[in-house]
Amino acid sequence: MIGPQSLPQHRRKWRLSMPDVVSTLPNKSASGTVSRLVPPPSLTKIAEAELDQAALLIPTSQILHHLHQRQFSANSFNPGIGNGRFHPIQTQDGVSIPTFYAANTEEGAYCETLLRALDVSGLSQRFIPSKRVWGYCYAQLQTQTPLRLAQLSGNQLIRLGLTRSVLLEPGPPHYPATSAWAAAIHATYPQLHGIAWISRQHDTSTCYMLFGDRVSESHLSILNQQDLATAQGRQMVDSLARRLNIVITR
Repeated sequence: MIGPQSLPQHRRKWRLSMPDVVSTLPNKSASGTVSRLVPPPSLTKIAEAELDQAALLIPTSQILHHLHQRQFSANSFNPGIGNGRFHPIQTQDGVSIPTFYAANTEEGAYCETLLRALDVSGLSQRFIPSKRVWGYCYAQLQTQTPLRLAQLSGNQLIRLGLTRSVLLEPGPPHYPATSAWAAAIHATYPQLHGIAWISRQHDTSTCYMLFGDRVSESHLSILNQQDLATAQGRQMVDSLARRLNIVITR
């Protein structure tokens, strides 16, 4: 951990010793084409944004809401499988950084996991196939240590030279480019445990992504979990879908 008195030297060190992220973190879509919507991150600009000074504090004993595939433990970290808005990510040396997604509400957890690719441009009902749902479990976890996260909202986005429409709204084809920002923030702020942002699908929820090389399973105790394929789990999903104006197709 880097204390407040050493932060200025820390920032100068990164400016002098770290190459521009553009040259080390690809900014390409899944098809291999360069994303022109999401600009490549700059470690210098990220350091100048002083995200650590406006970090979101998650206190000990905070409840986190989380969706996970049935075959994994509720507090296990993704080792780098799949593609999300802020994963997979690596260190500057190419070492994979495990990640863990959660939210401060049940709705936020669903929206940033199962529902993240749904269209949010209209107010009509949206549809999601049941086979996408029944392989998951919903869990509530409790933090065992305080966590400090970079807030990707409001003034912090402005200081980064970004907007929601650039970083938080683009769909899956742009995820490699948005993930590059998460990797750059990880590289610039070793004292932060992850990032936080307002859900794209549910704008009253705050979502979290934790860095698995700074937070471990022991820091997240499992309070309860529910298999969504069970009768009780299906009732839970149906109730939430009604609140979000989503239809689960059978």
